[in-house]
Amino acid sequence: MGDAEQREQQRTSRRGSDARLAEIERAFLVVYPLLGECARRQMPLLEEAREVQQECGAKLWAYWTRDPAGFEAPPDPRRFAERVVRNHLTDLARRGERWAALIDADADVDKLAVRGNPDPYDHAVGRELEERVERYLLEMPEKRGAAWKLRYDGYSYADIARKLGITESAARSHVDHGTAFIAERERKYLGEGR
Repeated sequence: MGDAEQREQQRTSRRGSDARLAEIERAFLVVYPLLGECARRQMPLLEEAREVQQECGAKLWAYWTRDPAGFEAPPDPRRFAERVVRNHLTDLARRGERWAALIDADADVDKLAVRGNPDPYDHAVGRELEERVERYLLEMPEKRGAAWKLRYDGYSYADIARKLGITESAARSHVDHGTAFIAERERKYLGEGR
């Protein structure tokens, strides 16, 4: 392919791309005010509605212009705008629920433990306990130790039963007996004063 053919192909490609961007812009100019209307119906304060409109608009523009060739204008812009705002508000509510679950508003901030920075003493004691439990597991019958370890790792009794080829009630029994065994060994360990 010669230089002249390449330049012509680039110009044609640019014109097609420019036409798609112009089409996206026309659709955006129709949808953006509708986002504002929908947000004002949902939000109590005008400033909050404007924020939602801007956030939805920014996301929509970024999404539409990422692949202009695959863009299709929404057939019903009003319903589309309502759906975009509703989805955005649902996402905000879910994020808020997650934060509320993580943050205790009544907690004494000075007494909160900071994750990621364990107290060295607690870390050493925890590691020591883990090592003792590992030794206790080796003293147990094989299936009992395996069932207890799987339960400790978060497996359900049904999963443990499937993995070990036993019934669910046998899995519960192994875990219960394993817990009792570890508790007894710990009482002896702590009673001996190490």
